[in-house]
Amino acid sequence: MTPSLTVGLISMPWMSPSIPSIQLATLSADLALAGIATEVHELFLDYAATIGVDLYNKLSDAGRFIDEYIFARHYFREETGNALQEFRRHRPRFGLRTREQEDQVLDALDYVTHDFLHNLAAHTNWSRYAALGFSLTISQTAASMALARLIKLRFPELPILFGGSACAGPMGTALLRICPYIDVVVRVEGEGLLPELVRRLAAERPLDDLPGISFRSQEQVVKSTPAGTPVRALDSRPPLQFDAYFARKQRLGLTEVVKTWLPFESSRGCWYGEKQQCTFCGLHEIMEYRGRTWEAVLAELELWSEKYDIQRFFSVDLIMPLSFYETLLPEIQARGHNWSLFYEIKANVRRIHVERLATGGVKWIQPGIESLDSEILKLMKKGVSAVQNIQLLKWCAEFGIRVTWNIISGIPGERPESYADMAKMIPWLYHLYPPSGASPFQLHRFSPYFDHPEDYGLTSGGANTLYQSIFPVPQADLDDLVYHHTYTLDRPEPLEVYTRSVVEAISAWQKAFQRPARLELSDVSDGGAWILDTRASVDPVHYRLTAAEFCFYRYLEEAKPEKTGWTQFVAEQPQAADEIEQVGSVHALLATWEEHGLIIRCDGKLLALAIRYDDRAVRGREHYEALASPIPYLSQTDASTS
Repeated sequence: MTPSLTVGLISMPWMSPSIPSIQLATLSADLALAGIATEVHELFLDYAATIGVDLYNKLSDAGRFIDEYIFARHYFREETGNALQEFRRHRPRFGLRTREQEDQVLDALDYVTHDFLHNLAAHTNWSRYAALGFSLTISQTAASMALARLIKLRFPELPILFGGSACAGPMGTALLRICPYIDVVVRVEGEGLLPELVRRLAAERPLDDLPGISFRSQEQVVKSTPAGTPVRALDSRPPLQFDAYFARKQRLGLTEVVKTWLPFESSRGCWYGEKQQCTFCGLHEIMEYRGRTWEAVLAELELWSEKYDIQRFFSVDLIMPLSFYETLLPEIQARGHNWSLFYEIKANVRRIHVERLATGGVKWIQPGIESLDSEILKLMKKGVSAVQNIQLLKWCAEFGIRVTWNIISGIPGERPESYADMAKMIPWLYHLYPPSGASPFQLHRFSPYFDHPEDYGLTSGGANTLYQSIFPVPQADLDDLVYHHTYTLDRPEPLEVYTRSVVEAISAWQKAFQRPARLELSDVSDGGAWILDTRASVDPVHYRLTAAEFCFYRYLEEAKPEKTGWTQFVAEQPQAADEIEQVGSVHALLATWEEHGLIIRCDGKLLALAIRYDDRAVRGREHYEALASPIPYLSQTDASTS
């Protein structure tokens, strides 16, 4: 069947050039099932090629409002005459050596971005489309508004559609109020809805009964319809295609410059958040968990691996399906695939789960560690303890899995003393993957903190003040438009004062890990072991364990209760326990190990910290270096395709 309609799909900066838009690919597949053709325009690649991939990655990875500002001034200066000079006076830094250098870059980008937008609008015949859809995730709002304006001015009859996670809830309706060049905003997942929306627009039929959209009526009144049910039949579509991305990448000369990770989706929502949402979590308003079958996911990955000769896959799931430890990962291993996968997981896993991640090709995880203090984790409603977080870091180092994580501070109700305790503990962890830093929690839309601030002693202050100088619109519209809001919270002392020790400890941790610091466990012929320790300096310290001590140390590889752990060990290994008691008390042995940081006492449990540095651990460190540079950290990527 020859399609009678063609839709243009656009993704603007600041998506990562290393990752095709799964949003556009998903919508393209859905429209194809309905007999509607699509042309995909991943214009973030064009902008990266225009300004240089290194600068693009620096700006997108830095965030800090600079990314939105770069395009917002090209909308508001031409639309209202406001050049956003107020932002320039108060803007944050974005990583160059001096502020003067940064200003020079922003000045140069002003001219480059102007030409980039106008060339896109002028040199493409956008009128050939029945509709033009923009996908908005993180930091794509201003760029999408700027290009939509120029296209609409040239082709006023062309329907302009916005959708994506940045359009969820009141954000989408606010976009319609502030930008007259948008005709319809899809506030929910787009599959199933978009084909019917396109048909109605082409036939000039009413939109009033389509669920989850906002639109401008003929009287120029913004109307919204209630959201419908979430998409549940995630396996009903054919495998996604990324041909347009690779063709564009080659045409722009980025084939050798950009290392591609293909995005894939195995679930939506969060099986943990559906039961108990983390207090700061505002990743999406739709928390209902829906999974795909492991067979469908594997078939898609195998197809892409063969078709595109790619072995790197980036999951956009909020959390990996629990069943995949028993299904997908063992099957990937059984089929001998040499893949590198990224997944977000929950940190309260067992050692066997981490091993299956490693053997199943998951070489990079984001486990949502967030803190090394159990009281704070409880306030966050994380459903995990500090010792579980440390245990996960240890096993990931052993199995060669890179861990991306950070410490979130300033949680309502936390004790300042918790940060001093964490700072004291950190030097014992120098051989494990460090956090990217420590920073105050942000007040995000859809989070429990945002929805019920009074329950946590928070006072919401509306949209972050820097947004006021990027989007000069009425305050009520701005508050509805943006994801990141300000707040006030009474604290016993300034946050920067009581978290300083942890910030400094993390900096030292990062340097030690890169050195690299090690706490290495190795067997000897008599059944005992040596532990080599270079955490404090490059000069190693050695500790000798007898066969009985080594048996007990291995017993503590997984955290054991202080009160009952020894009793359990005695029952399981009576001979080794007797040998330890004959030499001295177990309490003295544990005190010695704790004094030297060979074990850690946390949450009423004991955990051995040394790891075996076999090929997996060595390759993991090499992989850590390889992954650290080409991919901007995507902290809020999700699978919303609306």
